[in-house]
Amino acid sequence: MPACGEIVRPILADVELGGKSPSVIFPDADLERAATDTTKAFWNVGQICFAGTRIYVHERIYDEFVELLVERTEQLTCDAGMNDPDPGPLITPEARDNVAEHVDRALENGGQLPTSGEPLERDRNFYAPTVIDSVDDDAPISCNEVFGPALTVYEFDSETEAIRRVNDSRYGLYAIVWTRDLGCAHCLADELEAGTVAVNEFPVVFNQAPFGGYKESGLGRVNGTQAVSHFTELENVIMNYGGNDE
Repeated sequence: MPACGEIVRPILADVELGGKSPSVIFPDADLERAATDTTKAFWNVGQICFAGTRIYVHERIYDEFVELLVERTEQLTCDAGMNDPDPGPLITPEARDNVAEHVDRALENGGQLPTSGEPLERDRNFYAPTVIDSVDDDAPISCNEVFGPALTVYEFDSETEAIRRVNDSRYGLYAIVWTRDLGCAHCLADELEAGTVAVNEFPVVFNQAPFGGYKESGLGRVNGTQAVSHFTELENVIMNYGGNDE
């Protein structure tokens, strides 16, 4: 604060600080597409700031969706090939260890592992895409940005419950909603605390639209006219062309 007090003008900065993005899946959603797109959180081995790694599924379709999600996940293979669309290695052995520690701790505290998520012996940087259910909302893997190929799945019974649990996070970068009900989609878009809400769509970023987050996900926005406004200052110009002093 003393240092800030010495600065005459405000510091203009955009700070993107990561996220723990949720997906909310309702019974009327296209479950096949939702399951397929949910596994896109494994792109770049989950090392994407807005990867949807908290998956909230309505109780009426929970078992069906988890089965589809596990099926899609187990079709993925870890490979270091540059042209392979499936997950490759994590950036460092330490990053791989961080994923393993979060998964191990979740399992020790009652989490279930419908997939065979485990590190691969051939290279310390690889970790198999993993889906975990029966995890508490306050578990470290539920709260921390793991930045790796691990998804957690939760069951909910109402819009109100889903909104409350999704917003109970220190992050607010991105959120995904799967539903055919336009009213439900608008309700969640209004209520979810996220810089961007995508409906029936894997997270995308457009140059024309502002991108940034709420809470600890950052300050400011990039892209769009909002970014221009953020990094510029207003100037008022008053000009007299002459001939009239009034």
